Amino acid sequence: MADYTRFKQVLPNLPGLDGIAATRALAGRDTTRDIPVVAVSAAAMGKDVEKGLAAGFKAYLTKPFEVQEVIDTVDRILSEKDGTEQIEVSS
Repeated sequence: MADYTRFKQVLPNLPGLDGIAATRALAGRDTTRDIPVVAVSAAAMGKDVEKGLAAGFKAYLTKPFEVQEVIDTVDRILSEKDGTEQIEVSS
């Protein structure tokens, strides 16, 4: 995993990869644990959202979504003071 320490946000596209495992890997490193991760997924069942938030996603957006929803979510996360609030957003 790259060792970048100055990012405020990362917007990866992970087709075929497990976002939960990637989020846990980021959380396990001192240099990346504070990067908020927002899930964008077609897996929209309540258990999927709960599992993602429990794994450390800062927010969980379900497809289809509106572009403004993504913008609002990122704006909200970046404006948080303590970085601990989890946000569930569904279409």
